[in-house]
Amino acid sequence: MTYPGTVDMVKISKIRYLVHLSVLVAAALGLSACGGGGGSSSAGSPNGIYTGSITGGQVNFNGGEKAVIYNGKMLLFSMPGGMQQIFDMPFTQNGKNINGKISISNNSIPFFGTTTATGSFVAGQSVDLSFTDILKKNTSIVLSGTTPGTINLVTKTAGYNQGSNLNLLDNATWTGVHGGFNESTTITFTSTGDISGATTNEGCAFTGTTSIPDSTKNLYIISVVTSDETNCVSLPPSTYNGFAWFDEGDNNTLNFVVSDGSYARAIVLTRN
Repeated sequence: MTYPGTVDMVKISKIRYLVHLSVLVAAALGLSACGGGGGSSSAGSPNGIYTGSITGGQVNFNGGEKAVIYNGKMLLFSMPGGMQQIFDMPFTQNGKNINGKISISNNSIPFFGTTTATGSFVAGQSVDLSFTDILKKNTSIVLSGTTPGTINLVTKTAGYNQGSNLNLLDNATWTGVHGGFNESTTITFTSTGDISGATTNEGCAFTGTTSIPDSTKNLYIISVVTSDETNCVSLPPSTYNGFAWFDEGDNNTLNFVVSDGSYARAIVLTRN
C-alpha cells in the first residue's frame, strides 16, 4: 500500500536492477566485438605440426626442418645427417606474439648453446621467429656460426587434423637413425600406450608411456625414462618428455622428439 507523496521503493529497486543489468550486457557485447580483453583468444593458438627452415646462427640446418608446437612448447629438429640439431623452446604467448628461450643440442651432446627468440604466428598457417646471437654454454663445441637468425615454419594443417589413435602405433616395430653417432633406435608401442625401446650401438634401453591429448589431432604426448648409467651415454638416466606425430598422410613415418632440458633425442621412425 502506498500513500500520496510517498515513493514505491519496490518499483525503484526493480528499475535500478534492470538498468544495472543492461549496462553489464552492453559491456559484455562490447568486449566480444573487440575480441575480448586481451590474451590469446582473438589470435588463436599456434599448436600444430610444422615444416620449415632456419637461416643464420647455425649451418647444420639444411631446410626441411620439422617442428611441433603444443601448449607453450616448441621442439624443432633438423633432418638426420651430420650433427643433427634440436631446438627446445618453452615460450609465452601474448595475442599473436611469441617470446621464448631456445636451448640447442644434438642427439649426442647436451645442450651447448642458448638464444632468445621473438616473433609471431598466424593460427593454422605459419610461425616466424627471429633469434639473437647464440651463447655457447660448452666451449669445447666448435660452432660454425653464432650470429642471429630466423625460423620460418609453415603448418601442416591437414596432417595435424588427421587425428590420432594408439592402434596406429601398435603391432609394429619402429626403427630410425639419428644424427650425431648415426645410431639406430628401435621402439615398440602397446595398444595401451606403453613404450619400450633401445639404441643398437650403445645398448641403451628405455621405457615410457604415450598419451593422446586430443583424438582429433595428429599428436602424441611422449615420456620415456632411461636408467642405465653405463650404456646410456647419449641419453643419461633421466625422464625425457616430448611428442610424436605422423607425417602428413603417412602412417608409416613417425617423428619422435624428446628432451629433459639437458639432453634431447630426435628420430624419424619407420614402421617395420
